[in-house]
Amino acid sequence: MTAMTKTTFKTLLAVISASTLVACSPGGQVGGTGGTATTGTRSTSTTATVQTSADTNSVDIAGLNNGAIGKITGADTTQASYDIATDTVTLTSLPFDVSGTFIRAKIYDHGNIRGYVNTSGLRDYIALFATSSSGNLSAVTAASTDYINHGWRGYGYWRASGTGTMPTTGEARYTGDYSGLITFNTQSGIQSVTGNVFIDMDYLDGVLEGGIYNRVNLNTGANMESITLATTPISTGVMTGATGSATGSGTYQTVIYSPNSDYLNNAEFVGIIVHDTGGQTEIGVFEAN
Repeated sequence: MTAMTKTTFKTLLAVISASTLVACSPGGQVGGTGGTATTGTRSTSTTATVQTSADTNSVDIAGLNNGAIGKITGADTTQASYDIATDTVTLTSLPFDVSGTFIRAKIYDHGNIRGYVNTSGLRDYIALFATSSSGNLSAVTAASTDYINHGWRGYGYWRASGTGTMPTTGEARYTGDYSGLITFNTQSGIQSVTGNVFIDMDYLDGVLEGGIYNRVNLNTGANMESITLATTPISTGVMTGATGSATGSGTYQTVIYSPNSDYLNNAEFVGIIVHDTGGQTEIGVFEAN
């Protein structure tokens, strides 16, 4: 069979009826929602041609980070990996990405969060990868530029070793970087967002809360509203809470680690958010210490 180029395939989609195409199975999706593939110009296409199925559940993934495997929760142990030698990220269940290998794209870098792209398949993807200072924690999110109605997205995080014993007294604030990808209900394409994050820990009362601020849309240059990370109980496992803003809401998930078990002075966090604002959804990663 003759290989078909990405351009040829997208042109062909324009003349194929959506009813003749089989929906993709959600079983291999990392998390997020399916969408509708665009034809022609990504930023203006509104033609429904390829229907993909939806799966709105986040999946907590195990990862491979510099040789150490650490599973947090969930049953999926082969969804993501990072190769420190080649500085590549591999996500194995997003469709139309060939091998799933993402190469470095520094245009999407922000602070300690690195950008990657996969343009080798019939769909283009952007990935954001956050790693803590010790390398023990990592988080990743990815989305496709080629869909209306958000499209295929993935997000997850992992820890290479345990947390040790957290303190039972004291309070501390941890700060770091945030990067996100915005996808849309009624148009294709992706917009990139950067910002800063803070996480406040009250070890005596056992609660966490924080926020994402200094948010800027890199595509439009516009300042964006801050996002609150609502109060949630402290845990040595996954800490999950609600996000909130003036016009949106969603969820966040984060994990903690301390290289020397001195959490008040030397704790690390990575996490992900999924935040809905009207007809758009922002999926992002953050790291703080």
